[in-house]
Amino acid sequence: LFQTPQPPLDPICPQRWPGIDPESTKMLLKVLKDNHSRWHIFFNYKGFHNHAAHHLLAIWAMGASAKIIFSAYETHCVYQRPAFDSPSRITRHNFNEHLGDERFYSAYSDFFALELGKKGFARTFGEYIFALSANYLAEPPPEGYGHPEMLARFIGGILHPLIHTGYGAEFGLLGMSAEGLAMTAIHPANVRALLPPSSWNSPMKPGTMHALSILALVTNDERFE
Repeated sequence: LFQTPQPPLDPICPQRWPGIDPESTKMLLKVLKDNHSRWHIFFNYKGFHNHAAHHLLAIWAMGASAKIIFSAYETHCVYQRPAFDSPSRITRHNFNEHLGDERFYSAYSDFFALELGKKGFARTFGEYIFALSANYLAEPPPEGYGHPEMLARFIGGILHPLIHTGYGAEFGLLGMSAEGLAMTAIHPANVRALLPPSSWNSPMKPGTMHALSILALVTNDERFE
């Protein structure tokens, strides 16, 4: 789940700075593994997010030494909330039953670790975030349960599930992707108004314009001033 981070996938991606060496990489993986097994993804009972992995990967990419990486991790350990076993396992059959329940963070993390190991990041991400079945069920959900609304959960929490999963994708760390997807699952779908059921009814068409070109059009459009 935590192997040597992959190099940037494209020249336009943020590049690694000089200073990275085997010792700093070894320390990075050590503290990421410790963070994964030792702490909950929320460091308190108000749902405040564990940012340790973001900090550690950022400074490693900028060339921090092993000593600095370890010292940075120690600053996070003083306020983290210990991890704990979930009341039960998460499977494909009960996946929707515990969404939004932070007690099941560990179980969702284990579930996504297995899915990522079998299917890889792209397929798992598509299946559990963007698929219609991951958001709205064909049949009305059982009494007491809502629709999964995983994309709404993914962009909720001030985008923290997106940020965390994005770090996993950028650095090729399936363990961090599992954490981000598990964080998604235990978040409430508070931004559902942005993604009503009607948004899933329009057929998706393949795009022909680069995302940066679209951004340039938006930037120069007087209607957005």
